[in-house]
Amino acid sequence: MTKPLTLILLLLLSVSAAAQPQTIEQQNNQSIKPDVAQARIDQGRELWAEKKLDLAEAEFRKAVEEFPESAPAHAALAGFLLMQNKTSEAIPAYQDAIILDPENSRLFAALSIAYLHQSKFSMAKAMADEALRLNPGMKQAEKLNEYIDAKLEVMEQAASVSPAQKGEKPDDAMHNMPEHSAVTGDTGGSSPTDASAPAASTH
Repeated sequence: MTKPLTLILLLLLSVSAAAQPQTIEQQNNQSIKPDVAQARIDQGRELWAEKKLDLAEAEFRKAVEEFPESAPAHAALAGFLLMQNKTSEAIPAYQDAIILDPENSRLFAALSIAYLHQSKFSMAKAMADEALRLNPGMKQAEKLNEYIDAKLEVMEQAASVSPAQKGEKPDDAMHNMPEHSAVTGDTGGSSPTDASAPAASTH
Protein backbone atom coordinates (compact mmCIF):
# COMPACT_ATOMS: atom_id res chain seq x y z
CA MET A 1 0.00 0.00 0.00
CA THR A 2 1.48 3.39 -0.94
CA LYS A 3 2.00 5.99 1.74
CA PRO A 4 -0.85 8.33 0.60
CA LEU A 5 -3.35 5.47 0.57
CA THR A 6 -2.13 4.19 3.92
CA LEU A 7 -2.56 7.64 5.45
CA ILE A 8 -6.05 8.00 3.99
CA LEU A 9 -7.06 4.58 5.32
CA LEU A 10 -5.68 5.33 8.78
CA LEU A 11 -7.54 8.65 8.77
CA LEU A 12 -10.75 6.83 7.90
CA LEU A 13 -10.16 4.32 10.65
CA SER A 14 -9.31 6.94 13.26
CA VAL A 15 -12.48 8.89 12.47
CA SER A 16 -14.43 5.66 12.81
CA ALA A 17 -12.83 4.83 16.13
CA ALA A 18 -14.00 8.11 17.59
CA ALA A 19 -17.57 7.20 16.72
CA GLN A 20 -17.49 3.69 18.13
CA PRO A 21 -19.95 2.66 20.85
CA GLN A 22 -18.93 2.71 24.47
CA THR A 23 -16.41 0.15 25.62
CA ILE A 24 -17.58 -2.94 27.49
CA GLU A 25 -16.07 -1.55 30.68
CA GLN A 26 -18.03 1.69 30.28
CA GLN A 27 -21.23 -0.22 29.60
CA ASN A 28 -20.72 -2.45 32.62
CA ASN A 29 -20.05 0.57 34.81
CA GLN A 30 -23.42 1.94 33.74
CA SER A 31 -25.13 -1.41 34.29
CA ILE A 32 -25.85 -1.70 30.56
CA LYS A 33 -25.78 -5.15 29.03
CA PRO A 34 -22.73 -5.35 26.73
CA ASP A 35 -23.23 -5.76 23.00
CA VAL A 36 -21.88 -9.23 22.35
CA ALA A 37 -21.04 -8.46 18.71
CA GLN A 38 -19.09 -5.40 19.80
CA ALA A 39 -17.32 -7.52 22.40
CA ARG A 40 -16.13 -9.85 19.63
CA ILE A 41 -14.93 -6.88 17.58
CA ASP A 42 -13.12 -5.36 20.55
CA GLN A 43 -11.44 -8.68 21.30
CA GLY A 44 -10.32 -8.91 17.67
CA ARG A 45 -8.84 -5.42 17.86
CA GLU A 46 -6.95 -6.26 21.03
CA LEU A 47 -5.47 -9.36 19.39
CA TRP A 48 -4.64 -7.30 16.30
CA ALA A 49 -2.82 -4.72 18.43
CA GLU A 50 -0.84 -7.57 19.99
CA LYS A 51 0.12 -8.75 16.46
CA LYS A 52 -1.78 -12.03 16.98
CA LEU A 53 -3.12 -11.79 13.46
CA ASP A 54 -4.53 -15.31 13.03
CA LEU A 55 -6.43 -15.06 16.29
CA ALA A 56 -7.65 -11.55 15.46
CA GLU A 57 -8.97 -12.66 12.08
CA ALA A 58 -10.70 -15.63 13.68
CA GLU A 59 -12.38 -13.31 16.18
CA PHE A 60 -13.61 -10.96 13.47
CA ARG A 61 -14.93 -13.91 11.46
CA LYS A 62 -16.75 -15.23 14.54
CA ALA A 63 -18.39 -11.82 14.96
CA VAL A 64 -19.66 -11.99 11.36
CA GLU A 65 -20.80 -15.61 11.67
CA GLU A 66 -22.61 -15.07 14.96
CA PHE A 67 -24.03 -11.65 14.05
CA PRO A 68 -24.52 -11.57 10.25
CA GLU A 69 -26.79 -8.51 10.55
CA SER A 70 -24.07 -6.46 12.26
CA ALA A 71 -22.57 -3.92 9.87
CA PRO A 72 -19.73 -3.11 12.32
CA ALA A 73 -18.77 -6.81 12.39
CA HIS A 74 -18.50 -6.96 8.58
CA ALA A 75 -16.67 -3.63 8.53
CA ALA A 76 -14.18 -4.73 11.18
CA LEU A 77 -13.39 -7.91 9.25
CA ALA A 78 -13.08 -5.95 6.01
CA GLY A 79 -10.73 -3.39 7.54
CA PHE A 80 -8.54 -6.11 8.97
CA LEU A 81 -8.40 -8.03 5.68
CA LEU A 82 -7.57 -4.89 3.71
CA MET A 83 -4.69 -4.02 6.03
CA GLN A 84 -3.37 -7.58 5.60
CA ASN A 85 -3.49 -7.12 1.79
CA LYS A 86 -6.25 -9.73 1.49
CA THR A 87 -8.10 -7.46 -0.90
CA SER A 88 -10.15 -10.10 -2.70
CA GLU A 89 -11.69 -11.05 0.66
CA ALA A 90 -11.97 -7.49 1.96
CA ILE A 91 -14.10 -6.28 -0.95
CA PRO A 92 -17.09 -8.62 -0.37
CA ALA A 93 -16.86 -7.95 3.36
CA TYR A 94 -17.14 -4.20 2.71
CA GLN A 95 -20.01 -4.84 0.29
CA ASP A 96 -21.86 -6.81 2.99
CA ALA A 97 -21.29 -3.97 5.46
CA ILE A 98 -22.62 -1.44 2.94
CA ILE A 99 -25.76 -3.51 2.34
CA LEU A 100 -26.44 -3.31 6.08
CA ASP A 101 -25.35 0.33 6.46
CA PRO A 102 -25.83 2.03 3.05
CA GLU A 103 -25.52 5.57 4.39
CA ASN A 104 -22.04 5.11 5.85
CA SER A 105 -19.66 7.22 3.75
CA ARG A 106 -16.57 5.72 5.43
CA LEU A 107 -17.47 2.26 4.15
CA PHE A 108 -17.61 3.53 0.57
CA ALA A 109 -14.28 5.34 0.96
CA ALA A 110 -12.64 2.22 2.37
CA LEU A 111 -14.11 0.11 -0.45
CA SER A 112 -12.64 2.63 -2.89
CA ILE A 113 -9.19 1.95 -1.42
CA ALA A 114 -9.77 -1.79 -1.75
CA TYR A 115 -10.60 -1.40 -5.44
CA LEU A 116 -7.45 0.69 -5.89
CA HIS A 117 -5.48 -2.28 -4.59
CA GLN A 118 -6.80 -4.22 -7.58
CA SER A 119 -6.21 -1.33 -10.01
CA LYS A 120 -9.97 -1.13 -10.61
CA PHE A 121 -9.90 2.63 -10.99
CA SER A 122 -13.42 3.12 -12.34
CA MET A 123 -14.89 1.17 -9.42
CA ALA A 124 -12.65 3.04 -6.97
CA LYS A 125 -13.83 6.34 -8.45
CA ALA A 126 -17.48 5.32 -8.19
CA MET A 127 -17.10 4.40 -4.52
CA ALA A 128 -15.23 7.63 -3.69
CA ASP A 129 -17.93 9.62 -5.50
CA GLU A 130 -20.63 7.85 -3.47
CA ALA A 131 -18.76 8.62 -0.25
CA LEU A 132 -18.76 12.30 -1.25
CA ARG A 133 -22.43 12.18 -2.17
CA LEU A 134 -23.24 10.88 1.29
CA ASN A 135 -20.78 13.22 3.00
CA PRO A 136 -19.84 16.18 0.76
CA GLY A 137 -17.33 17.47 3.30
CA MET A 138 -15.39 14.22 3.58
CA LYS A 139 -11.75 15.22 3.05
CA GLN A 140 -10.51 11.63 2.82
CA ALA A 141 -12.85 10.93 -0.10
CA GLU A 142 -11.71 14.14 -1.80
CA LYS A 143 -8.09 13.00 -1.49
CA LEU A 144 -9.02 9.62 -2.89
CA ASN A 145 -10.64 11.25 -5.91
CA GLU A 146 -7.57 13.43 -6.47
CA TYR A 147 -5.35 10.35 -6.36
CA ILE A 148 -7.60 8.39 -8.73
CA ASP A 149 -7.91 11.29 -11.19
CA ALA A 150 -4.12 11.69 -11.27
CA LYS A 151 -3.69 7.97 -11.83
CA LEU A 152 -6.22 7.89 -14.66
CA GLU A 153 -4.58 10.91 -16.30
CA VAL A 154 -1.19 9.18 -16.27
CA MET A 155 -2.73 6.06 -17.77
CA GLU A 156 -4.50 8.05 -20.50
CA GLN A 157 -1.28 9.86 -21.38
CA ALA A 158 0.65 6.60 -21.53
CA ALA A 159 -2.04 5.02 -23.72
CA SER A 160 -2.13 7.97 -26.13
CA VAL A 161 1.58 7.73 -26.96
CA SER A 162 2.25 4.98 -29.49
CA PRO A 163 5.30 2.69 -29.22
CA ALA A 164 6.60 4.15 -32.50
CA GLN A 165 6.53 7.67 -31.04
CA LYS A 166 8.51 6.43 -28.07
CA GLY A 167 10.94 4.56 -30.31
CA GLU A 168 10.06 1.31 -28.58
CA LYS A 169 8.96 -2.09 -29.63
CA PRO A 170 5.20 -2.68 -29.12
CA ASP A 171 5.89 -5.33 -26.50
CA ASP A 172 7.80 -2.81 -24.40
CA ALA A 173 4.94 -0.32 -24.23
CA MET A 174 3.26 -2.03 -21.26
CA HIS A 175 6.31 -1.37 -19.10
CA ASN A 176 5.44 2.32 -19.13
CA MET A 177 1.93 1.79 -17.81
CA PRO A 178 1.38 2.51 -14.10
CA GLU A 179 2.35 -0.57 -12.15
CA HIS A 180 -0.01 -2.38 -9.84
CA SER A 181 2.57 -1.97 -7.07
CA ALA A 182 2.11 1.79 -7.31
CA VAL A 183 -1.31 1.26 -5.74
CA THR A 184 -0.78 -1.73 -3.52
CA GLY A 185 2.74 -1.03 -2.27
CA ASP A 186 4.86 -3.66 -0.60
CA THR A 187 3.04 -6.68 0.83
CA GLY A 188 5.34 -6.84 3.82
CA GLY A 189 4.91 -4.87 7.02
CA SER A 190 1.22 -4.33 6.50
CA SER A 191 0.15 -5.11 10.04
CA PRO A 192 -1.11 -2.08 11.91
CA THR A 193 0.59 -0.28 14.74
CA ASP A 194 -0.77 -0.69 18.23
CA ALA A 195 -2.40 2.70 17.82
CA SER A 196 -4.20 1.89 14.57
CA ALA A 197 -5.25 -1.68 15.25
CA PRO A 198 -8.18 -0.87 17.55
CA ALA A 199 -9.56 1.31 14.77
CA ALA A 200 -9.90 -1.59 12.35
CA SER A 201 -13.58 -1.01 11.64
CA THR A 202 -14.88 1.69 9.35
CA HIS A 203 -18.09 1.98 11.31
